Amino acid sequence: MYGWTRAAGGPELASRFAQASEILGRIHSELPQADIAPVAAGLLLSLRKDIKKAPVFTERQLAIIRRAVSDSDIKLLDRYQEERKTGIVSRIDELLKGIAKKEYAIYS
Repeated sequence: MYGWTRAAGGPELASRFAQASEILGRIHSELPQADIAPVAAGLLLSLRKDIKKAPVFTERQLAIIRRAVSDSDIKLLDRYQEERKTGIVSRIDELLKGIAKKEYAIYS
């Protein structure tokens, strides 16, 4: 997922997301009765919004690029296709639904 956070908001967004996730995880493990759902939902909504705005490579663009770069570089670029982006947004939506239903086990 961090590839998309970098694409959506640069390294600082990826770093903030990772730090916030770690902090929320520690709070939840040390204070399991604390309701972190509103903060987690806000973090996920913000991430979802930024990822949806991020550009993607089309198949046509990748076909042109494939002629000029190595296979390992293409594998890196494949992460930034619409299908991958849609999958990550769908996963965030699943997490948000779990939070709305108070199904917090979905975090694990």
